[in-house]
Amino acid sequence: MKNVYSVSWVNAYLKDMIVNDILLKSLYVKGEASNVKYHSSGHLYFTLKDRTSIIQCAMFSSYQKKGLHFRLKDGDEVIVGCSVDLYEKGGSYKLKVMEIYQAGAGRINEAVEKLKAELEEMGMFDACYKQKLPDYINRIGVVAAYPGEAVHDIVENATRRNPFIEILVYPAYVQGEQAPLSIVRGIDTLQGRNVDVIILARGGGSTEDLWAFNERMVADAVFNCPIPIVSAIGHEQQVSISDLVADMRVSTPTAAAVAVTKDIREVFLQFVTYEERYYQIIQRKLRLLQNQLEQKQRQVLSLSPKNKLKEQRLKLVHSEKLLIQYMDRHILQATQRLDHDSQMLSYGFDRKWQLYKQQFTLLSGRMDAVSPLKKLSGGYAFVKNEAGEKIIGVSDLVPGEKIFLHYLDGCATASVTGIKKDDVYLKAQS
Repeated sequence: MKNVYSVSWVNAYLKDMIVNDILLKSLYVKGEASNVKYHSSGHLYFTLKDRTSIIQCAMFSSYQKKGLHFRLKDGDEVIVGCSVDLYEKGGSYKLKVMEIYQAGAGRINEAVEKLKAELEEMGMFDACYKQKLPDYINRIGVVAAYPGEAVHDIVENATRRNPFIEILVYPAYVQGEQAPLSIVRGIDTLQGRNVDVIILARGGGSTEDLWAFNERMVADAVFNCPIPIVSAIGHEQQVSISDLVADMRVSTPTAAAVAVTKDIREVFLQFVTYEERYYQIIQRKLRLLQNQLEQKQRQVLSLSPKNKLKEQRLKLVHSEKLLIQYMDRHILQATQRLDHDSQMLSYGFDRKWQLYKQQFTLLSGRMDAVSPLKKLSGGYAFVKNEAGEKIIGVSDLVPGEKIFLHYLDGCATASVTGIKKDDVYLKAQS
């Protein structure tokens, strides 16, 4: 007869195999949580399932403080870090859980919330650290992907409101592993270009797409920047850490352009308003002098006796002349000041207008000078190889290779018959 074993022996044997298996000692399992129960002892019990199978799970209270940073509930898609254990008495196995993460975007949100709590405790979101935007902004710095819709929206709306505004764009990565460092470099670079305000801009996207603006290094760069920063990241319902640290947060790049620029028509109307107010002040002053004159006339009439009528009349005439001279002199001075101030306002506005016009013309010339189309129209060509890679110099060419010459009005195909580099001539094989 074959060997006969007890149930306890079999369970003990199986447990020994499980607990000593290297793979089962530490593994991550993904599934949907169900039957979640927080026990009065502090332990957490739940079932992890997928489409075809389930596993019982237990997480002791000692692991929850470091390994669980959200309230687990039925239906959550999670990844658990665990080991496999077997309950000998019941003959059933379970997962002994040490850490639980939300799967996919949930895990990212968990990390973001953790960093938010840390920065909020440091006071980096407090309103007392927010810098006020200057009343008049002449130069705007933009950190964004270039070319891109965000930059286009900012330039279009800012220049429409103020054609004389100057916009400096730092072309940065706003998505991917290089994005955080690229954004920080953009902020640092624009600080040395005498900009009045910096806009961080990016269109909408998923939580993963906006991850760069939730990095600690970006938050530190925004908080420590001495120039006011406006954050225009994503849409209204998506709030990044950069939004919370920035001096101002708007929902779109278009809103950022409106927030940092004044409509030139409104500025002109302000000048007109100031002129009208000054004129009203002069009119009130004239009416006051007129009232004083009339009051003195009434006093002279009421106090003059009959026996001094002639003398009082002479004094009255003299007083009137003095008052008239005094009034004429002050009216003349006030009129001269008004004319002078009006001329100064007009001169200042014309001078500022010419200055902005010159700056705009200079900027247009610079942009035209670096235009790829202008270079192509001057007889230059853009060269690519058969793989579509651009050719920078003869080092990128191979004898016998077919190349494509892109001109402004079309493309031509050519073959490399020979290359001369450093007085060495390489000839294509026939």
